[in-house]
Amino acid sequence: MWLLDKDHVYHQPEAQHPADAGLSNRPIAGRIVHINESKRYAFVARDDRRGVRVFCRLNDLQRAGVAAAIGTRVLFEIGERDGRPVVVAIEHNVHANH
Repeated sequence: MWLLDKDHVYHQPEAQHPADAGLSNRPIAGRIVHINESKRYAFVARDDRRGVRVFCRLNDLQRAGVAAAIGTRVLFEIGERDGRPVVVAIEHNVHANH
């Protein structure tokens, strides 16, 4: 399949963004940007790719000892659940520059 980009040039899209290839186990820096207490989930934004948010269960935050507060700096790993990217490991980022 060919796609038309903003400059009106057709190109064949890459299968995945190079940073996501293989869903590596390298930690990604980010911060908590959305919390829904009633449905027990949060979204974590990546620092390396603007606008990318990854789903995270609140239980995973609590198990890791991460405060469920918007703006909390974290290191996390991305995996898959039901074919969708999700946070599979998370920890508080104590070395983050505020």
